[in-house]
Formats: sequence, C-alpha cells, structure tokens
Amino acid sequence: MYAPQQMAMPAQQYQWTGSPGYQQYGQRYGQPQQYGQPQQYAQPQQHGAYAQQQAQQQYAQQPYGAAPQQMGMPGAKQQMGMPGAKQQADPFMILSSMNKIKIEEKVNALEAAMDNLFDVELEMANKYVVRSMYGHPLFMAVEKTDCFQRCCAPPDCRAIDIDIAVLGQDPKLLDMANQIMDFNWNPLKADKNVNLANADVFLKLQKECQPTCCCFNRPVINVLNSKQRKIGMISDPWACCDMTFTLFDGQGRESLRAVGGCCQWGLICPCPCGPCAEVHFPVQDSSGREVAHLTKVVPNICTFLVAEDADNYIVDFGKIQDPQARARLLALALFIDFRYFNVQSGGNGEDGVLNRQGSPLKVLETE
Repeated sequence: MYAPQQMAMPAQQYQWTGSPGYQQYGQRYGQPQQYGQPQQYAQPQQHGAYAQQQAQQQYAQQPYGAAPQQMGMPGAKQQMGMPGAKQQADPFMILSSMNKIKIEEKVNALEAAMDNLFDVELEMANKYVVRSMYGHPLFMAVEKTDCFQRCCAPPDCRAIDIDIAVLGQDPKLLDMANQIMDFNWNPLKADKNVNLANADVFLKLQKECQPTCCCFNRPVINVLNSKQRKIGMISDPWACCDMTFTLFDGQGRESLRAVGGCCQWGLICPCPCGPCAEVHFPVQDSSGREVAHLTKVVPNICTFLVAEDADNYIVDFGKIQDPQARARLLALALFIDFRYFNVQSGGNGEDGVLNRQGSPLKVLETE
C-alpha cells in the first residue's frame, strides 16, 4: 500500500523594505508562517552615543550582584556547561562603556573606633569600591600592604600594594563591597576577610619601599595587568605647592599630566559642604589641553565626623577613549588618596603628606 503523500504548502514570503537599520518583519524569507504564534519583531539597532547611554542605563537598572552576562554589558561572557563556573567579563570593556566612575573608600570600624574613642592612630588596609554613577558596583580595590609599611614606614617612602578585582563573580566579595563599613578586626593581616581567588584581578598597583627626600627619588607606582605586564606608571614629581602627577603608558612615554592647585577651598578648609567638599585635578594631554577630570569629594557629614580621612573620587574620562588609559586614571585616583589624603586626625595627623587640619603649605613643608 502506498502511504498518502504530504502535499507541500507554498511558503509565504515576507520582506520588509522600510528604513535601514531594521531587520525584516515577520518570518524569514522562504519559511512557512507558523499560524497562531505571535510574531517577534526586530528592534531597531542602536548606534553611537545613544547605544552607549542605553547600555549604561540597562546596566544600572539591574539588581546588585547580577552577572555581567545577565546585565548585557559589552565584553561579558559566560562559561557554559560547567556547574559553578566563574562568569567572565572584560573589565577594560566595562571601563570603555562608562563616561564617569565613582570610587568610594570604605570606613574601617576598628580604625574609626581607635581614633575616636582612644585617640590612637591605627592604619588598617584600605578598601575601595568602584561604582558607576548610577551606584552599581563594578570593581573592588583591596590594599595588601603589610602592617609595618602601613603603620611604621614614612609616608613618602612606604610601599603600596593594591589589587583591583571585578565584582559580580563572587557573592561574598559583592556582599562585602555593599556593606556600610569594613569589619576587618585584624591589623596584621591585610586581606584576612577578603578572598580574591573567585574574582578576576585585572589591575595591580605596586610601589616599592624607597627612600625619598624632597626632589630626590620621587615616588613612582607601577600599573600592571592580570598577566603582570606593565601597562603604565604614575610618578609624583617635585613641586613647591601644587600636587602634580605624570602618567606614562606601557612603553614609558609620557601621556597625561594631572595638576591639583594648592589654592582650593577643599584644601584650605575641608568640610562636607559647598566648594569646601571638593578638590579638583584637571588632567591634561601633552599639548596642555584638558582631556579628563578627577575630583576628590568629602562623602557626607556622618562619614566626615566618624572617619575624616575617608574620601570619594569621581573620575570623568572626558575625551580619553583608550581602555588602558582609563585604567591608569583609576589608578591615579587611588595613588592621589595614598599620597595626600590617607591621614589620621589623632596624634600629629601626619600619616599622609597633607592633613585636614593643615593648610596647602603643609605640602611645601613635607616635600
């Protein structure tokens, strides 16, 4: 017996001939239409600054802790087929998608208690959370300098060791970044409560302990990537009053220069209100044109009273498009904090080069 033959239905063809940038509406050419199923229409493609703005808004609207793959961030990818596999994201691509970032220094509970209750200076390992301007956590910077370098070495000579890791891969690290304060109670171990093994450390800032006096052997910090390759360095050259920094690329060529003038209200009379809450560092290229801007901001009145050495920084990338150059600006903000604003109010208040009770002339006296 012969089986009844199935008669082929002619395929209906749909083709959209509208404006460019849109895909075809309806079914693809040459395929039969599935009746009873809702058709999915293509969304218009986004280009240029509008697409970047939409990506940032979508990234900021996601709940904290969502993986980069779920947030639609550029450069995000996920390892499939492996239970518990760490989700990967390109941090340099994330930096490229941001116009500005905000760096928040976390207040250590033990350090604040010793300073306010017993007037004892105790320098704990600093931690910083890098966020988008919408408040979403992007990275976390963790100081790994040993206790002797933090508490005993002169500020100009001390070593600096900082790891910057991507957030959103390790839930514990993300919860720590979202905590109000840093609750590390052991001053001898800088990273006891911080485990970066489950997160991608994409930047390392390293400065060796070196003798520095006035214009002799000025401080220099190296910026390394995850493969321990130098992608730049930052130097603090000699200056009478201004706070000056020179940025170099991976080949040692001078690329940018940041200058913070000494006649700013944020240095003369720092307080969490008005112009006294900000210190500005314009970033210039080799021709002297301002291409980016960095601002130190006093967080709020409560933080100022509890831990007056905790500051926030806003990095406006401006015309800087190179992801590695943007990473060096991120490193510059941390280096500025360690050089001039990492201080204590108790005792002589000279843990850093510049203290809050002093004036801009303090820079001249110490340098």
